[in-house]
Amino acid sequence: MSKFADAFLVLMVALCITYLPVLWRTQPPIVTDGFVAPGFEEVARTFRANFENGLDSRTDGSAFAAYYRGEKVVDIWGGYADVESQQKWKQDTVTMTFSSTKGVAAVCLAILVDRGLLDYDQTVATYWPEFAQKGKENITVRHLLGHKAGLVLSAPPGFTLETLRDVAKSGQLMAEAEPLWEVDGKTQGYHLFSYGPLTNELLRRVDSKHRTMGEFFRDEVAIPFGIDFYIGLPLEENYRTARLRVSDTSPLIQMWTGLASPKTRKMALHTIRSDLLKRALQNTGEAGQAKIFNNPENRALEIPSCTGFGRAESLAKFYGILAVGGTDPATNRTLLSPERIHDFVNGGTSTLDLTLGFHINFNLGFAVGKYDFQDCCTVFGHAGAGGQIAYADPESQLGFSFVSSYLAPTIASDDRRNHTLELDCGTAAIHIVEASYARPSGAKECGEPEVSGTECQASNTLLVVKATCEGRPACSMLISSDNFEPPCQATHNYLEVRHECCLIRVGMVGESTPTLEWQETDAYPIGSIGVHSLLRSNADWMFSAPCVWE
Repeated sequence: MSKFADAFLVLMVALCITYLPVLWRTQPPIVTDGFVAPGFEEVARTFRANFENGLDSRTDGSAFAAYYRGEKVVDIWGGYADVESQQKWKQDTVTMTFSSTKGVAAVCLAILVDRGLLDYDQTVATYWPEFAQKGKENITVRHLLGHKAGLVLSAPPGFTLETLRDVAKSGQLMAEAEPLWEVDGKTQGYHLFSYGPLTNELLRRVDSKHRTMGEFFRDEVAIPFGIDFYIGLPLEENYRTARLRVSDTSPLIQMWTGLASPKTRKMALHTIRSDLLKRALQNTGEAGQAKIFNNPENRALEIPSCTGFGRAESLAKFYGILAVGGTDPATNRTLLSPERIHDFVNGGTSTLDLTLGFHINFNLGFAVGKYDFQDCCTVFGHAGAGGQIAYADPESQLGFSFVSSYLAPTIASDDRRNHTLELDCGTAAIHIVEASYARPSGAKECGEPEVSGTECQASNTLLVVKATCEGRPACSMLISSDNFEPPCQATHNYLEVRHECCLIRVGMVGESTPTLEWQETDAYPIGSIGVHSLLRSNADWMFSAPCVWE
């Protein structure tokens, strides 16, 4: 027998020993549970089907949640937090969210921007003087958050678990690091791990109490808004934490097993041409191996680039607040201003990333893009290793998240588990909106309406106005003005346009997106725009056309 045949025989035996036992192993029963609001039932059916058809692992666990217009509409979970001990995934089960933590960290810094303590266009060295060494004196906060600072790697010798337990030491390693390219505000390379120590030390320098990112998030977000999420898991929370199932192979080898994913293929091919991703993983030391985070002591590390722990429901609520303008409808407490959210959605451009090998838009700490299924709604948030996602869709007023203890080898945006749920959830939201646009029987044609309004007016904004007949939207028109004035700081006012059965509601395009709250007044729904920019009618309004049925 030839050497080739011998080698082939050895390979086949190895494959049989590795994979055949799986075929005879008794699979645990499928368990799913949770809540869906009317109209979102298909999300729950798809979630269970993922376990039934093998798309999701029956021996591991996952969860998906969504908030629509400030209300929870999906909170479902299934599988096992630890199958060996038969610990089922429960409503309060938390899991590691990996790079989805980056978006949470970005909001913490945005809170400081809202408070006037941090400026995206100031240099990092303004707040952190030691950062200015090694040619970094002109790097701005915007560069850093957009992965354009050239700091994919720390200074030698790289990170260790010991240095990561000390935020100041980790920050010092980044202050001593040298950019890998000349920072021009355009060249981009994903700071997959270094983003954590960089943002942690920056926040600590800016915050008057010098808190770490985990402490700041707990005090300013988690407790006030009831968000069950941690950056660095307290030891006492480990009893409800899902055990990660990870391969013993290196992350690069795992990536090659996920070549069905288009983005994973691009990234795998990129590693042949460039060693930057390999060097970045090596630079993280032991922290680059997911399996070490089954150790409670390592879960406690505060690394804002990866050690977030929480529930899908928590992240969906967090992004759900951002999706409706930054103020929690349940408590009327403001997390972020509409200006910050506008900046998240409308900044940056899709750029070829030197670390990842594909185009992506990183802006102010978030990944920004459009839904694949509709190409209409811009979302911002962040994905994480193994399929974790957490995003806000301000146009649809939808916040959603998927988390899992089974770490899929594909790029999260190509993970069919979360992708199918995202599609179902977004489609459900759209169907609910479309249902309200159905033409009522016996409705009249709408004539040209008259305008009355409030005391405030939007700045530099084109207004899309939708007429409603008998409580149902009928048709659209545009309103513009040449003499806009600065917005006022007021809420709960509205522009009202009436004519016969027609009532106009206003949607603002450009400066900010409104939160529309409906109430019954004289049998007509009145739109209340819960944003800082409001309208008044003393301008020269111009209607594009009479309001007619289409």
